[in-house]
Amino acid sequence: MEPIRYHNGTCTFALAGSAAVGVDENYHSLIAAKAPPKRRTNGWWSSTNVHLAALLLFFLPFVCVVTGTSAPALSYALTTTVDPAVPGQGIQFTVTVTNLSSASQYVALSYHVPQFTTSSGYPAGTALSYSMGYVAVGATQVVSLDFKILSGTQAPPNGSLVTLVVSDQARSASVSSSATVRSVPAAVLELSTGQSPVTSGGSFSYTLAYHNGTTSALSNAELSFPVPAGASFVSADGGGVLGAGEVVRWTLSSVAAGATGEINIKLKAPSTTVAHGPLVVEAALRNSAGQILAQTSDAKAMYVTPALSYALTTTANPVRPGQGIQFTVTVTNLSSVPQYVALYYDVPQFTTSSGYPAGTALSYSIGYVAAGATQVANLKFTVLSGTQMPPNGSLITPVVSDRAHGAVVSESVRVQE
Repeated sequence: MEPIRYHNGTCTFALAGSAAVGVDENYHSLIAAKAPPKRRTNGWWSSTNVHLAALLLFFLPFVCVVTGTSAPALSYALTTTVDPAVPGQGIQFTVTVTNLSSASQYVALSYHVPQFTTSSGYPAGTALSYSMGYVAVGATQVVSLDFKILSGTQAPPNGSLVTLVVSDQARSASVSSSATVRSVPAAVLELSTGQSPVTSGGSFSYTLAYHNGTTSALSNAELSFPVPAGASFVSADGGGVLGAGEVVRWTLSSVAAGATGEINIKLKAPSTTVAHGPLVVEAALRNSAGQILAQTSDAKAMYVTPALSYALTTTANPVRPGQGIQFTVTVTNLSSVPQYVALYYDVPQFTTSSGYPAGTALSYSIGYVAAGATQVANLKFTVLSGTQMPPNGSLITPVVSDRAHGAVVSESVRVQE
């Protein structure tokens, strides 16, 4: 029997063989809905055709839904860089909203604290909301929603799914994303991008850093990176090859126990003279049996004429337990008027910042950046040591955002004893 079969309005997913205890399998489907004559219906990233992305919440790291008519007013994306996550760990989901219309749009988001988590002391099931306010024409805004996975006697069963559903109730739009809980993850995959945003027809790149957290070698594993819709593949190091379905794949013949590696991919954004939704990317690390060990996702804001550019860099890589590490955010005002900049970030896993533990949400106000000027912000962390020392080869990845301008930058470094 085929893995996915459609018959008489029903999609049937056939699981290959048996499903072992605690093992996750991934399937997804894309459904196209016909538009009734003389009337337009809601669409998914389309101005001419009507599409509905029907994806099971627990199958993909993100779901993107756009509400509107043949010319949708807004696009939405929900991504996370943490999957799998461990009990007690903080997990951050990022909502990206782009105004595709010719008028400013007010956006208010609603969500419930996901099962197996808390948020600022609120237990699972608590209804919360976040007001983005007005999103300007052609602009993108982001907000990161932080949760902490339960631990100790309340730790979820191994293999449990943490699923966040965020809605814009005024427009009947929703996005969802899931992450798997693993008490001892077999692998970690971090997706980082040091520059934001991307311009129409411009180049952009990502680094995929991976870590084998087991005590045995990982043989014939595969990294995969689907090229975002509308973008094109330019190049990849490490033997990455563009294949069927516009997916770039790397075969990792052997990753030693505790080893860490990284590869880079370069892409080109589509050319456009009008507002464009974010370029949503995902990456996955699979074992030789095709099972996903780790996955991660990101949404890259795209502008025809960006007001600001952002870069995140560090001179320390690798770092040692107990060592201080500084990341530098560089912001340049590309416009002809001053721009106010405020940065938001969480203290990365395996670090502290001025006594704040990993997962703590912090902010840094750069203030107004003059037209044509550049300003920098230095974010300082200390790698844990002693009994809290991270495993050798662990990855530290800060993710920094400017909510009002839809920018997100990130950078990964490796811990080496």
